[in-house]
Amino acid sequence: MASTEQIRKWFHSGVVLNHADRGTAGYQPHCDHDHAKVGFPNDGGGTFAEPVHPMTFEAFTAYVTVMRHHGETMPGAGGVNACRNISGSVMPSLHAYLCAVDLPPNSRKSSGFITDVEKIRTRSGAQVFRNLKGDRMHDQINCSPKALATGIDWSTVAGDEGDDMAFLTEDQQKELAEFLDFIKAKDSNVGFVNQAIDDIREKNAAGNKYAPADHDHKTVDETS
Repeated sequence: MASTEQIRKWFHSGVVLNHADRGTAGYQPHCDHDHAKVGFPNDGGGTFAEPVHPMTFEAFTAYVTVMRHHGETMPGAGGVNACRNISGSVMPSLHAYLCAVDLPPNSRKSSGFITDVEKIRTRSGAQVFRNLKGDRMHDQINCSPKALATGIDWSTVAGDEGDDMAFLTEDQQKELAEFLDFIKAKDSNVGFVNQAIDDIREKNAAGNKYAPADHDHKTVDETS
């Protein structure tokens, strides 16, 4: 079972620790991640587009699949993105590394949700998430980037329909939708393909940097 410190080492890029300030009052990490976004179902019937570490995109997509299977939704006090320390500590939270998600227990509808989350495995057999037993709202990545790179074993994901498909990021979904609209507006469905793809990618290229203030999650954080 991976420790919080081990996960920090695996996913350290994008989190800057000012060691001169470590241990002083008010010390906080600085976060500047590239990221992917995953849509978490929320209490209002829509989705939160949460930044996640790029190497964890498929893992959190599997997590959301289990959420939907159990009818779980994310309240405003939950989520992934929070560039801060563990409560009462000068060590950064795994939320700063975009490798943990808080789903408050009083919002959960299914007692089997955590069990199914912890059943998710990579194709190499690694356990993808673990729930902190002392902080039941907190689920964190539990395996290395190397294990995640083998892909998710979707047969271990409750609610998956067995397609084992390659998932698109939010930006890729937007690109595809715009591309299809572009083609529909043209007389030919082949002559403009390359130019359309280039135009759409150029249009969507900006703005894929982690924004520490995306949400102000008022959460209880991990204890280790």
